[in-house]
Amino acid sequence: MLPPATLTPPAPPAPPGSAAATAVQPASMPGGAAPIAHMTSRLGMLVVAHIIVDCLSMTVVPLLTVLEGRITISQPQGALLLAVGSLCSGLIQPVIAAVSDRYNTRLFGPLGLLAAALALSLLGFVNTYSQLLVLQAIATAGIGAFHPVGASAMGQLSGRRRSVGVAVFFTGGMVGSTLGSLLVPAMNEAWGLRSLVWFIVPGVFGALALWMAIGSIPHRHVEADRRAAALSRHEVRRRWWSVGILYVGNILRFTVNQALVVLVVRWAEAATLAAAGSATFTTALRESSSILNGRMQAAMAVGMGVGGLLGGTLVRPGREKRVLVGSAIIGVPAIVLFPLATPWLAVALAMLAGVGFASATPLSIAVAQRLLPHRTSLASSLMMGGAWVFAASGPLLAQGFIAGLGLGGAFVAIAFMLAVSGAVTFLLSTQLLLDTAVE
Repeated sequence: MLPPATLTPPAPPAPPGSAAATAVQPASMPGGAAPIAHMTSRLGMLVVAHIIVDCLSMTVVPLLTVLEGRITISQPQGALLLAVGSLCSGLIQPVIAAVSDRYNTRLFGPLGLLAAALALSLLGFVNTYSQLLVLQAIATAGIGAFHPVGASAMGQLSGRRRSVGVAVFFTGGMVGSTLGSLLVPAMNEAWGLRSLVWFIVPGVFGALALWMAIGSIPHRHVEADRRAAALSRHEVRRRWWSVGILYVGNILRFTVNQALVVLVVRWAEAATLAAAGSATFTTALRESSSILNGRMQAAMAVGMGVGGLLGGTLVRPGREKRVLVGSAIIGVPAIVLFPLATPWLAVALAMLAGVGFASATPLSIAVAQRLLPHRTSLASSLMMGGAWVFAASGPLLAQGFIAGLGLGGAFVAIAFMLAVSGAVTFLLSTQLLLDTAVE
């Protein structure tokens, strides 16, 4: 357990025109239309950067069947590839959060975006599984490095409308995931894997725009340290216990997310082979499966975005438990029924599944930041990267469930995990959420 922050004396006023004086403050910032417009433009650039990052994150997933055929690897090796991505993305986030908090910098967000774009642009040039693993590790580490920095900046810029701001940030990511799921298979079908080299362009410009948007924003505020120092030991323990509950809930939800990614890939493969009346894949069938898979992954991302946006904008601060617990009720039946559905009905069920396991994510981030106001990057990294580390088991669990239970049984097992996540989150203190609603 981390100790409360020490009391920090008030900082002297910054000289006019200095970087500190012009840094964007939370949403209550005075100064008329010009500062508000400036803050809005920064928020916009931050959301656009998140769209680019999560578009890149959906490069390997829709191409998994194509990559397995291109370098001749097995389905368990394909699942391991996705697991390595989740692990690298998750492991780096607490490290980046700690360094960012320690040195008061947001530099690692733009650097992560750039690293991801450069690594994924080389995907069409790999010839071996080891090369593929290296590029996946670099790309997902870069994607992971962006997220705690971006989420913390968005929460800080949003002030007391933190839940709304984080929901918009989250929805931007889902827009990017949807775009990547549809665009990447289409690029491969039209121009081949080497066309991904064009990812360098949005990567460079996105990194520059992100640095312009958040580079001068202070990473922490004296007022947050003061509030933290004033908390009793009992209150500190109470808050950390609640963050722990949110953390376990996110571990389960993110594991469901990653497992469903693989289950949808295998469902698309089975549907493609059945429609073609074939028992084996050709190159053309792999591309067809990739297109179908991409559509379903995009549908899940749309559901994630809609659920996250509605949860963040419609739920009042202090009432988040309703969504944190109740969203599983939507997702569980959708996941169970998915393998029984026709392709068109599967689109709707994929969207509902996305709502079920993702509606709680932006709220969990916003609540954790609120409970730990002096450790917003750490709070963000726990809710995202810290959970993604354990979610790396999702692809391997999915592949194992398929081997032991069949495809339909695997969907049921994953739906059960989502139900457990709702039950865990029920342990949250409603009174604590109400008590901290104005922080």
